[in-house]
Amino acid sequence: MGSFNRSLLASNPEVRVNDDFYLTPKDAVREFFENWQDCYGVAAESCWLNPAVGTGNITQVVRERIGPEKIISCDIVDRGGDRESFACMNYFDLHLIPEDQPDYIIMNPPFNQSELFLKKALTEAKKKVIMFQRIQFLESRKRRCFFDAGFLEDVFVFSERVKIISGRTGLPCTSSTICFAWFVFNKYENHETARIKVI
Repeated sequence: MGSFNRSLLASNPEVRVNDDFYLTPKDAVREFFENWQDCYGVAAESCWLNPAVGTGNITQVVRERIGPEKIISCDIVDRGGDRESFACMNYFDLHLIPEDQPDYIIMNPPFNQSELFLKKALTEAKKKVIMFQRIQFLESRKRRCFFDAGFLEDVFVFSERVKIISGRTGLPCTSSTICFAWFVFNKYENHETARIKVI
């Protein structure tokens, strides 16, 4: 186990009482990887982090595509999503030294905390941050700083509604009008305009 794994797995757990989460469908994750051209250039030795693992759907697909030992996960609540390399802790309590930072961070954070997750992830990912989120993430003035900085590289918008399942009830969410997308951020290259692809 590398120092990156040790620094995460040795952290103290913290549990949030009033939590809610939504399962990211595996098909939505697979469709992203099938359309993300950079996926074919990802080095076999690259390291990934999922800081909001939930039930582990994103992590499981990354293992399918990249490798079984290439991603570690954490979440503030243990929902049984990753038994191979998981730490039950608050991502905001995780402080990684530069040599322990992952190459890629991939996540589906709570919508109301998405900018906080993104801000922290951008300081830690050596290459890119990949986030599954509502398309409305583009609308807020307080999130415009990420776009004005030129960090947004790609947006993969689903042409069909993604069927999101409530992690609390196990039932499909009642609203089918929400459009979801994958956002790819790269702080190391300036992008005046992001590439948009409908998938």
